[in-house]
Amino acid sequence: MEIFVSEASNYVQRYFEEHLKQYLHQDLLPEARGITCCFAYHLVNVPETNWVVWMEDGIFSHVVRGNEPAQCTFVCDSQTFQDICSGLLPPQDAFFAKEVEIEGDLELGLMLGVLLAPFFLHHSYRPAVV
Repeated sequence: MEIFVSEASNYVQRYFEEHLKQYLHQDLLPEARGITCCFAYHLVNVPETNWVVWMEDGIFSHVVRGNEPAQCTFVCDSQTFQDICSGLLPPQDAFFAKEVEIEGDLELGLMLGVLLAPFFLHHSYRPAVV
């Protein structure tokens, strides 16, 4: 089901500002220990949706909205983003189905896709519909 731009923008904003921020500074990705990087998300069909996430030693340290420099950027539409964040679509499946592009460091992006898949599955974001 296609989501409208305002709904998509609201979903994305709540995902980063509320959902993801509650997991900052928690050791949730043991396989990612030792990885320090900065990666971004850009949604092509929703204006002003560039979000940057910092990972320090495998732990999400902070997230901001904006055009901060990132080592890699995941580019997709809002429906694909929602499917990934809700745990319905593994990130690596989305990439190989050409639903997600990786700009910048491709190797890092592919590695993050594998490492983040369990996070999206176990900490999925499916807000209640009002």
